[in-house]
Amino acid sequence: MTGGTRPPDRTAISRVVTAAPTTANATTDRDATDPAGEPSPNGLPYQPAAAPNQPTAPNQSAAPRQSTAPQPSPAAAPRPRWVRPAAPQITTVGTGDRAGTDRIATPGAAADHATDDALPHRRAVNERQAATSGPAVALDIVEHHGVTAAYASLRGLAHEDFGRPRQDAAGLLRAGRHIIATVADGASQARLSHIGASVVCRSATAAVRDQLRGGATPESLDWQAVTAVTRDALRRQAARLLGAPARETGASHPGPDDSTYAALLGTTAEVLVVDAEAETPTFVRATLAGDGYAFLLDADHGVLPLGTTKGDESGLATSAIRPLPADPGAGYPRIVAGTIGRGGQALMLTTDGIGDDMADGSTPTAGYLLRRLSRPVAPHELLRAASYLKFQSHDDRTVVMVWAQ
Repeated sequence: MTGGTRPPDRTAISRVVTAAPTTANATTDRDATDPAGEPSPNGLPYQPAAAPNQPTAPNQSAAPRQSTAPQPSPAAAPRPRWVRPAAPQITTVGTGDRAGTDRIATPGAAADHATDDALPHRRAVNERQAATSGPAVALDIVEHHGVTAAYASLRGLAHEDFGRPRQDAAGLLRAGRHIIATVADGASQARLSHIGASVVCRSATAAVRDQLRGGATPESLDWQAVTAVTRDALRRQAARLLGAPARETGASHPGPDDSTYAALLGTTAEVLVVDAEAETPTFVRATLAGDGYAFLLDADHGVLPLGTTKGDESGLATSAIRPLPADPGAGYPRIVAGTIGRGGQALMLTTDGIGDDMADGSTPTAGYLLRRLSRPVAPHELLRAASYLKFQSHDDRTVVMVWAQ
């Protein structure tokens, strides 16, 4: 397979418009209130709690009442309905190397009864992968024009238990008036996916930066070209590791195919571009491949899911992906654009290590993170929030937060 470029597919761009939090938009329409009677932003209905991993519905334009017209294709963004998360039950680990960490559970859940001694102990990365692996934890922060972006990426419990490296990666860069964030989740089946995730973050960031410097706006970025550049960077890295010639876009010489490269370095890829100097900051999120999540957090109104690709055409939840540099398949890249209200809203972009726990935004984990992260926090506090303990939640976790003040 090759990653040839083609013009951006504007039909794949969905827009989610939100307003800055305000109490002036209160309405007496019961459809625009939650069960407690509190008004929602823009008069939009609240989303009732759904089963975990239930696919979100396509985006609809902001209006006081929902249309009953047929919905667009599943590639479109979800309808803008805010979700009230369930209240978490929180205890704090008192002893051991995770002392001070919050444990999240629901009443009666097995996590409530787990002892601190039952947690796996932190183990060093095995010798075979130690030379190529990064640190177990990574943090960064960028600030511009009242917009703060920060990320935390940490090794999951399963990888700690088996001495494997953190396979997630992230990056932040300010480019003029814009902030570029990248997130990648190395495929667990790929031998050196932690390298692939790092390559994706570097190459995708550079490709977007170069287009912005060339005069592109976030809305006019050629995401097919960004994907092609990223796939070629992965092919070159894989070829060096395999000692074989790289099969790049348009190349005529033979070389391993993309499935061979993906088995070595396979990874997901997400890119976020924020216009920090806009009166109301705007964002464009591009999923180049994989199963990441994004949410808008509002301390007063709840969580707005911005879609995930974790599901198939039948609506069943699935973790199956086609990692880069393989062709990610029809429907990619998937684009969602919107705004971040200053003074009370936050944008979250995350790998499935956190996204699966938040599900549709109604879970106790979503309630915990809403309370901790809807307002700006220092990077070490972001790391602490992302380090929560939850039964059967053991994947690597990477989260990018964007706050507009």
